[in-house]
Amino acid sequence: MRAIRKMELAWLKVNGSNFALVEYRDRKSKLRHCYSLTKT
Repeated sequence: MRAIRKMELAWLKVNGSNFALVEYRDRKSKLRHCYSLTKT
């Protein structure tokens, strides 16, 4: 995650809206971060 965050601006230039930081709740209802990528 740390490496992806450092490269986030570069990824946004390449992929545009195909790359997004999102959140989800795990089994313990703790909020976690992840990146959502489309197949393209």
